[in-house]
Amino acid sequence: MPTLIKQPKVLFESGIRRIGERIKLLTSFVQRIVTRLLEKTAERIGLRKSEKKSSSLLRRRNQTDAEWENEVQAFIKEHSKRLKDMPPDPRRSYPATSKSWDIKPFGRAIEIPYSDNFTAEEYARLKRGLIPEAMEEKWFIYFEDHELHFHRGWTGQGIFRVELQEEESGDASVKRALFATDEAVSDMVHLVELLRFLVGNLLLDRRLPFPRSMSSSEPAPGVIQHSFSGTGYPEKTLDKK
Repeated sequence: MPTLIKQPKVLFESGIRRIGERIKLLTSFVQRIVTRLLEKTAERIGLRKSEKKSSSLLRRRNQTDAEWENEVQAFIKEHSKRLKDMPPDPRRSYPATSKSWDIKPFGRAIEIPYSDNFTAEEYARLKRGLIPEAMEEKWFIYFEDHELHFHRGWTGQGIFRVELQEEESGDASVKRALFATDEAVSDMVHLVELLRFLVGNLLLDRRLPFPRSMSSSEPAPGVIQHSFSGTGYPEKTLDKK
């Protein structure tokens, strides 16, 4: 399984500004808490500050717990508002394109017998693609030149390509599908159903069960599905053909 180091830089760059804001605001908040704790400590052991700092301590001493809680809530509210007001990352705007993610070229591939039909509404949704927003989202998908391109989110490696043919009605169908590999595929039925699962669930919300091969084994239920797609749909074991 890929390590976190192999994730595309864009996964971190898209949130670096928010992280910076969080650090600044959290530092300020911690400083205020530490100041309050120090003043409380000084009060207990009977220390006396300078006249200038004594007035500040007096104001803190007269501040009730409810007022302190209100101050904390106001700080959190201001922090949340500033994060919401930050402009979105332009690379995460839809529809997804080849520029929306760090990807690798699609290598040698074989044709696989995947077929499907889509309504005009579904075809429009397919063309939007999918841009990962969290590490659990394993796939980056974009539409270009009548083809859907499927790349692994962490490595950017191209895995599937699906060429679509649009009808006059606006509906579409699969013209051909490719799988990137240099080796022979031992279980073509399973491979086709995996692609069907990606198209149907990640792009169209068809809620298809995750296809499991009879020959596969996993340490716990759902591990293979999570590694493949980051999802938790019900699963079905394919009949051996």
